[in-house]
Amino acid sequence: MSLRPALLVLAITAVLISGCDNAHPPAGRAPAPAPVHTQTVQLQDYRPAATVIGKAVASAQVDIKAKTTGLLEAKHFADGNAVEQGQILFTVEQTGLDLSLKKAEAQFQNARASLDQLTREERRQANLLASNAASKQAHDDALSARLVQQEAVKAALAARDLARKELNDSLIKAPFTGRLGQATVSVGDYLTPSQNLVTLTAISPMWVTFSLSQTQFNSLFPLGLDNALVKVILEDGTVLEDALLDYSAPDIDSDYGTVTLRASLSNDDDRLKPGQYVQVSVSGVTQQGVSLIPLKAVQQSSTGAFVYVVENAKAQTKPIQAMDWEADQFQVTKGLEQDTPVILDNLLKLYPGADVKVIEDAPATAGAK
Repeated sequence: MSLRPALLVLAITAVLISGCDNAHPPAGRAPAPAPVHTQTVQLQDYRPAATVIGKAVASAQVDIKAKTTGLLEAKHFADGNAVEQGQILFTVEQTGLDLSLKKAEAQFQNARASLDQLTREERRQANLLASNAASKQAHDDALSARLVQQEAVKAALAARDLARKELNDSLIKAPFTGRLGQATVSVGDYLTPSQNLVTLTAISPMWVTFSLSQTQFNSLFPLGLDNALVKVILEDGTVLEDALLDYSAPDIDSDYGTVTLRASLSNDDDRLKPGQYVQVSVSGVTQQGVSLIPLKAVQQSSTGAFVYVVENAKAQTKPIQAMDWEADQFQVTKGLEQDTPVILDNLLKLYPGADVKVIEDAPATAGAK
């Protein structure tokens, strides 16, 4: 080997050794502060909300049934019509029922006349007995006859009232205001008691039922359903704001872990139909002192959720209690104070007491709900 190549190899080796020595900082040198971005905590009033799918349900629905026997004499509506409470829907043949009522009335009047006669006779026998002009047996017989006839009058009265009821039942009326379905009978059909004739569905108020997960329910209503705000959103985007939350199931569905709720709203213009699917926006109770923290800033440990904050240019952990999350933010209810800078990034390089350098301070998300 010549002298020049040997000198070249030695020079390259010296440069590499020098570079390797500079790759590690001298022992005892502190690591550079980790660059981080922060968001300043702004405590605010916050009204949690959730939007879920709901279903319109009739507040009342009943099958109108026949109450008496006879031919259907008249139908007083068109299928699908809206009707008012008390409106006559069907008329059952009344001729036989009217005659039955007249007969029962006559029997009642006859029984009452007989009672009047027997009452007078019982009084006459009582007077004769008092003057020793009649026997006690005769008086007892008159008294017994009056008592028997008195019960016969009660029976005749009940028979008359029953006949009157059957006549009234021949006029089949709407029990509440609503909309009728399609009749299942035609004029001339022979009706029997309990036979279905038509379905009547209430159109106002209308109920909207929906479900919330247990977590959603607890975050929206930690103090109960008071002051809850419910809006129903139709398919075309129309928002109905007059809904009132009036029912919450007492138990949790064990299959789905959900709570069923119900809102009621007026529906006089027939904008909702039973079975119609809608969106339901539910706003819970307004809570004070809530901060909205980006999801990426929240860490989990064996003891619960926490965030890193900046204190005297160092990273420190703060345990937090989060109510829920929506979009990309946690709703933190406990653990953070006003104006605390929360670290948003470079979290894998952090540990309690680590030096940090704040690059910029991102403002807290504004606009409490």
